[in-house]
Amino acid sequence: MSNKQHFHPMALLVRFVQLAKRWLFLLIIVYINLRNSSYFLLIIGIFISVLVFVTIMDYVFSYYQVTDEHLVVYHGIFNKKETIIPYNRIQTLKQRQWFFFKPFELIQVSIETAGGDTEKAEANFPVIKEEILHLIEHYRQCDQNSYLNSDVREADQESKQFSSFSKDNSEAYSISNQEIFVFSLTDLGMIPAIFTVFFFLQEYLPKKWFDQLSQRSIELFQAGWLLAIVFILFALVLIGIVSIVRNMTKYYRFSASRTAQTLMIERGLFERKHQTIPLAKIQGIKIKQQLMRKVFGLASVELTLAGGQSSDDTDTDSHTLYLLPIIQERDVFTILNQLLPEWQFEKPMIQFVGRQQMWYFLRWKLLIVLCISAIISYFSLWVGSLVGSFLLLMTLTNASLGAYYQGYALQSSKRLCVQTFRFFTKTQIFIEQDKVQAFSQKTSKWLVKKQIGHVSMWLKSTLINEEIRLKYLNDDDSSRLKLFYREKE
Repeated sequence: MSNKQHFHPMALLVRFVQLAKRWLFLLIIVYINLRNSSYFLLIIGIFISVLVFVTIMDYVFSYYQVTDEHLVVYHGIFNKKETIIPYNRIQTLKQRQWFFFKPFELIQVSIETAGGDTEKAEANFPVIKEEILHLIEHYRQCDQNSYLNSDVREADQESKQFSSFSKDNSEAYSISNQEIFVFSLTDLGMIPAIFTVFFFLQEYLPKKWFDQLSQRSIELFQAGWLLAIVFILFALVLIGIVSIVRNMTKYYRFSASRTAQTLMIERGLFERKHQTIPLAKIQGIKIKQQLMRKVFGLASVELTLAGGQSSDDTDTDSHTLYLLPIIQERDVFTILNQLLPEWQFEKPMIQFVGRQQMWYFLRWKLLIVLCISAIISYFSLWVGSLVGSFLLLMTLTNASLGAYYQGYALQSSKRLCVQTFRFFTKTQIFIEQDKVQAFSQKTSKWLVKKQIGHVSMWLKSTLINEEIRLKYLNDDDSSRLKLFYREKE
């Protein structure tokens, strides 16, 4: 195939849905404010017509071309753009397949290169036939075969491993529905997400709605503590249901496997996502335990990747890319060594460096809590006392555990494990010396007299360089970490 051609006609539907999702919130605002207007239907009609027109124009002026040397993607009406991607520059092929695509053997493909954008792929194929993907893989493997001078049999085997939704890869890790259920119920991230949505809607929805909600809440608490507790339990159950539905949709039949030089992750209920991650892009491995999951002996493993990982691959709220979303703590290193034997993971012997400096972790946070409580108490002593007590409890717990768990382990001259505790989550991050982009030491004129300071290291990450920080270290520990960074082979 060497001629330019349009994407599959199903791309029209995909593009229209994407545009509709992008402008859905505006449509909701229009509905809330103009639903009783005589022009409402006219506005909606114009809105849909514009979306349809933009969708058709985008499809008509978008082409792609597959040759034996490179891929070419053309798009743009007035500002035309031509993207040429040689096969030897392709670093990641990501595949997405909605459930209604499967009977027609259709698939969405995104292509990333080594020096590509950190937020989006260099080339997107909205909808193509699976046979086109196989052709791209064939040319890609042939190019690698000639470049590496490897035999044809090895290239054919590699091509099969990268084929769309291959069943030949042995799964080192998979998730059951029961594990997704537990993962959802122990997900503390849903609580701040609910508050974020609430405050966001408060800016746009009618004020009388929230006034009525506040009034009903006050009446509920005045009616009795028992009824209020029932209401809180109902809200928690609702949050749990939302979390279960969200995570079941995202992580249904999640599996992680390993090919020669890539990790392969597959997940999704309505939309199956198949992602290949080159080992060279891995900058660090994080083992995370939220407070509730630690009680049950559960953990999650995340990847920190170099640039070129689009936001579609990560959780949209936190840019998190899970390798192991939920796993028993005792099995973490066993599974990691199956997926990444090159790293030779061992349980780190953490040297704790914050327990002697607990007051430093608490002092500024306590001052902020006291100021907030005093301001609120000026208007309402009862509310100020309630809010102050809650913030004080949260601050003491989080800061104390932050000081208690902070530490590091030099596992070798080239491997470092840093342990921190922030936002009720314990994190262990394993990093290689050559992946550290920068190192910084910082102190103040008050701390320097006590030989205490802070250390920061930066890893290249998906959006911006990720900072790994240890606070209130003594000079000896700071010197050891500095030597780790500067030591050369």
